[in-house]
Amino acid sequence: MKQFVFVYNAESGVFNKSFDFLHKLVSPSTYSCSLCALTHHGFGAKSEWKKYLSESSLNLSFIYKDDFISEYPEFLNVELPIFLDLSSSEVAISAKEMRQLTLSSLIDQLKKLEQG
Repeated sequence: MKQFVFVYNAESGVFNKSFDFLHKLVSPSTYSCSLCALTHHGFGAKSEWKKYLSESSLNLSFIYKDDFISEYPEFLNVELPIFLDLSSSEVAISAKEMRQLTLSSLIDQLKKLEQG
């Protein structure tokens, strides 16, 4: 089974998550993680995203950039956020593409992957 990973352009840890939360509230247009902006609001995951994840048959995981770079150093120079096919080590959705998506279009792309 193929394995996919979403890589946030955000750091892990309680302090970083708190800072990100405030940044999204105060200045959402300058927040650097378009994946976070697509899938989350100030108080957690958007309901449409949670519903999709609960029904998806894809093998999905999520990782923050600091953990990702230490685990996959070959992607050090890749702009984040990304959606990565770990089976082939290919970027399935680039940061540039991510910035142009809506939550609905992201879910549509993922559903196409589920179909084959």
